[in-house]
Amino acid sequence: MPCWTVQTMELSDHIAPEREAEFRQALIALGYTVSENRYGYKLSGDNYTTRTSVCLTEDGRVKVTSASQGADLTSLANQVRRAYSSEIVRTASRRYGWNLTKTSERTFAAIRR
Repeated sequence: MPCWTVQTMELSDHIAPEREAEFRQALIALGYTVSENRYGYKLSGDNYTTRTSVCLTEDGRVKVTSASQGADLTSLANQVRRAYSSEIVRTASRRYGWNLTKTSERTFAAIRR
């Protein structure tokens, strides 16, 4: 991929404005350092450089943009979706008083306290 090419992927997921904190926590849970800029969240970490950003559009859609060579946006988008879903489950469990037990990498068992 030439250095001037920018990849963009817009996800069909909608993030409500009141869920933006959970979205940011999901990005942090993935192991990224997250900083805000005028376009959204800038990610930096082991796999992606600061040339990768994730932003929320005005209608709540998630937009992933990268100018890094070899960046796999589909993989990153799927990671973000899974992490956001897990964060929503954790938030709901705290709100309703459930104990979460991680049964596998992507599954939780919820037990009411």
